[in-house]
Formats: sequence, structure tokens, C-alpha cells
Amino acid sequence: MPDDPAQQPQASGWYAAMATIFSDVASEAQRLLRPLRRPIVVGGRQWNPLRIDAFYYGRYDPRFYHGITWSSLSWGFLLLLWFILTQLKSCQEEYDFIPAGGGSTEAPGKTVIVKQVKKPQKKVRYIVSKFSPIHFTVPDITEWTKQWDEQLAEETKTRYAAGQFGEGTGSGPLGEGEGDGAGFGSGSWKGMVRFIRIEYAGGDWSNNMGKGADWNMLVEFRTLSGGIKVANESESRTIEQLDNFAMYYTPPIVYITGHFDLRISDREIAMLRTYLIKKHGMIFADALGPGWGKKFMALMRRVLPDVQPIYIPFDDPIHRQPFRINNLPYVAPHDPPMVARGWKWQGRWVGYYHPGDLADAWKDGHSGVSKEVARESYKLGVNVIYYAYRGYSQWLRENKVKQ
Repeated sequence: MPDDPAQQPQASGWYAAMATIFSDVASEAQRLLRPLRRPIVVGGRQWNPLRIDAFYYGRYDPRFYHGITWSSLSWGFLLLLWFILTQLKSCQEEYDFIPAGGGSTEAPGKTVIVKQVKKPQKKVRYIVSKFSPIHFTVPDITEWTKQWDEQLAEETKTRYAAGQFGEGTGSGPLGEGEGDGAGFGSGSWKGMVRFIRIEYAGGDWSNNMGKGADWNMLVEFRTLSGGIKVANESESRTIEQLDNFAMYYTPPIVYITGHFDLRISDREIAMLRTYLIKKHGMIFADALGPGWGKKFMALMRRVLPDVQPIYIPFDDPIHRQPFRINNLPYVAPHDPPMVARGWKWQGRWVGYYHPGDLADAWKDGHSGVSKEVARESYKLGVNVIYYAYRGYSQWLRENKVKQ
């Protein structure tokens, strides 16, 4: 009861109202359970667990054992329900960890380049005693292993297509914050840089995905950064799946591309807005064909109606760290003028749009462009990904979060 006498009548009225509600609920429960409380007599014994005179409650104080039994069952049911709900939530929720470490905004001067090393095959000889009763012709196993070598070379061709532009201008390691090795101070030892595409309806969102452009970009990021840990493969998520990532454990950047339409629902628009603003995410968009850029611009107008896209100058940090990008590399001019555009929210880029098929320069063969264009395309990719991860690490530290 409140200490203030003036509030006691009001409090008493509240208690009386709650008592009335509980009484009504109890009465309704008794009414509903009344048909279940009918006797169930088998062999002269009462078996209905709702009745106090059931034989298994005993003759000594059956009311007490009846209450204990049903109270325990009720608590057990609530605990089971809580466990099921928490498990369902944990099954849906995902966690992304950025790689731990520390470093500067300059690319390392030395990088580790992935190369394929092929050892010469030794011709194997069998020595058989001349007195042996077994006579056979020993085949040349060099022919046997030739097919294996060709298969291995084909499977690893994509992996070794990247890693050829490993060069830096500064001293490593690349990263942000305090820590050992290349990485980010707010990250986790199990973290890694991931390349996640957005799946959507209406277009070829998966173009060049897999062991092609995405995987080559990951390998180049590891090479050019001086060894920041990257994922073993590229990935994709729907917008709803992207929304399942936990707060402070969301991918810092996602990639979206295509040729055709972008059909995104209003519900997905709200999820993208949450990802960009609340969860400190970033979208890296790349036009693979003419007209796709206009559709992406329309998408961003729905996601961020109060933010207008602007041209990103070459003196912006996203074009200067860790590599200096003086000209925008591209394969084809799909959306002139050939200048990167971005969306800025509270001082940071939340969207980066490339108008000229950047992924085609990342894939095997680089779509016929020169090595210089391919090299600059990889560097631009490193800059954008690094910008998102570095900013995410700083944001975690500002919120006193250590993964």
C-alpha cells in the first residue's frame, strides 16, 4: 500500500479490481474444466487426474499432492514453452563476426601472393625378382596421374587466377584499432571478411557469383590487405535473411548487382532501412547492364527517401584508403557519367553505386580488359569493403562492444 493516505483508496480500488478479474478467470476455468472432472472409475478406482479423490494422490492429504502435481506440471509446461520459443529464435538469428586484429589505413608494402606450385612427377619403378613365378608388365603411372593433374588444375584455376596483383604502398598490417596482425580492434578471433550478395526477385542477382568474381575479390582482399582473414566462399542472403542478423553482429557490407528488374516489397524496404541505419550496414551496388542503375536509384529512394545520391569525389577517404583511386575503373559504361555515386547518412556512406560492371573485371579473364583496369578494379573493391569494415569496427567501439 502507498504511504500517502490520499492514494490508499485508489490503490484499494485497484486491488479489488484485480481480485475480481482473477475470480472471474478462476470461475470460467472451473466451468470449462467441469466436464473433465467427471468420475473415471476403472476397477473400483478413480483415475481422473483432475479429481482430488484419484487413488494415486493417496489417502493422506490428497489435496496437497493434487496441488503439488498440477503446480509442477504447469511450471514444467511454461519452461518447455520458453525453451521452444528461444530455440526457434536462435535458429533464425545469425551472427557475423569481423576479423580481429589491428593496423592502419595504408596498404601493406609486402603481400603474400597465392601461387600454384607444381612438383615434377617422379617415374616409379617396380623391382621384381627374376626368380619370381609372377610375370606381369608394369604400367607407366605417369599416364595415370596426368588426368589427375589436369583435373586438379581445372578445379584450382579460379583460385589462382586471383592473387596476381599483390602490391602495396605503405607499411602493414591493414586494419583498424589495437590488436595483433591485420584486422580490426573490435573484431573476434573467429571473424572473417565475407562477400554476401543480396537475392531479389526480377533479375539475375547471381551473375558472376561463386568461384568467379566474388571469390576472386575475396582472395585479392586477403592478398592486398596483408593477410586479413576472409571467408572460404562467397554467399548470398535474401533481405529477410539479412534482417535475421543480430544487432552488432550484422555483415558490415552487402553486394547487389544485376541486369534487369529489382522487385522489392515494402516489408523488405523497411528491413533494408533498418540494416543501413540501425545496424550500421552498407550496400555496394554494381550495374551489369544498361538501365539497372535507374532501378537501383529508385530502390534507394524508397529505402532512404530523405537522402539524395551525390557523386563521390576522388579525394574522399573511400577512394584514398588504402589505395589511391584517381580514375574510376570499369568494363563497360552502362550508366554515364562514369562517376561513383553514394548515399551518406550521418557522415558515413551507406550506399556505393558503381555504374560500369566492376564484377566483370574481377572474374577470370577480366572480360578482356587490361591488367591495369583489372588491378584498379580489385583495389577499388578493397577500398569499399575496407571502408565498411573499418567504420563498423569504430562503431562497435563507440558502443563499447567487443565481439
